[in-house]
Amino acid sequence: MFYIIQERLQPSHLKGLFHNLKGKEEDYLYCQFSIARPLAAALVRLDLELLITELGRSLKFLRCTLKIIFTSKCTVVLGMAPYDLRLLFLLPLFARHRVYLHTSWPFWGQEEFVPKNILVNLSRCIWKIVVPRTVSGIFAVSETTKVSIETKFCKSIPISVVHHSIPNSYFISKESLAKKIHNKRVIYIGRMCAEKGIPLIIKLAKANRSVQFDLVGDGPLAGELLDLTLDNLVFHGQIHQRQQLEKIIDKNSFVLQPSDNSKIWAEAFGLGVLECMARGLIPITSSNTGSIELLGAGLANLSCDLGQFDSQFRILLKQSDGLTELREECFERAKLFSVDNAATKFDALF
Repeated sequence: MFYIIQERLQPSHLKGLFHNLKGKEEDYLYCQFSIARPLAAALVRLDLELLITELGRSLKFLRCTLKIIFTSKCTVVLGMAPYDLRLLFLLPLFARHRVYLHTSWPFWGQEEFVPKNILVNLSRCIWKIVVPRTVSGIFAVSETTKVSIETKFCKSIPISVVHHSIPNSYFISKESLAKKIHNKRVIYIGRMCAEKGIPLIIKLAKANRSVQFDLVGDGPLAGELLDLTLDNLVFHGQIHQRQQLEKIIDKNSFVLQPSDNSKIWAEAFGLGVLECMARGLIPITSSNTGSIELLGAGLANLSCDLGQFDSQFRILLKQSDGLTELREECFERAKLFSVDNAATKFDALF
């Protein structure tokens, strides 16, 4: 029996693991361990529907915990940011079982920022003592994460780079890819916030009125996007139906990711870009950790420093030669991150 426990439910980050377990016909339970923060947020918003949802998730975690305590020889995969002190409360519950960490955070050094952690120096010391003795292995989302863990945290724990992944059904057919026509349309999929580069995308839309922009997602800047009166920018909000999303993606030729890594946040991968590459789009990204991992050496020229993003954008939008070949390269690169490939990488530690 497998128990997969994340801080918050993000099933899109675990598609490879789910595919692995399904292929082996293994049973698993999936839940989140964060209880207090989500319930408090629902109460502050006075959102009854959200409160009921979070109460259900909390009860599921409690039921899952009881099953783990009274079960022998099960496997626990724990999705958690580095140096989270809540590990001290969770690991004793899993003491009789095999425990694996799943993490995407790329910076594990002494002077590097760690999310959601005030007592980071204390918790780092505790993790260095506890984790090597209790954790059987770590699933890292990127090679950058793996190297950082090995050089700045612990060399003795086995690590497998599993990446994020997408289902085979997300990929456009080769026939449709060959028929795809280049145009001056760009899309962004993700959270609508400053660190993701939304202000820069708005600036680009204002300065390039002949280019059509599609923005898909939600976040703190959603209100500002709704108030815009640009005839070349459409803010679609959050789209949950896959077919509807694919129709919007397929209208475009480029996907943007001008993420701005800072001391408190980093683009760990970039699932939105991967989904678009699987539909034959060409990415234009900043040189963030996630993009470098996703594009690889062969497509590294599609990323640039954030200060050069505007010029990179204009160059690629004006380019006409070689775009068909470039689109095919992006499509082939995306296939490396299919669930079939990702699923096999979990077997390196299981």
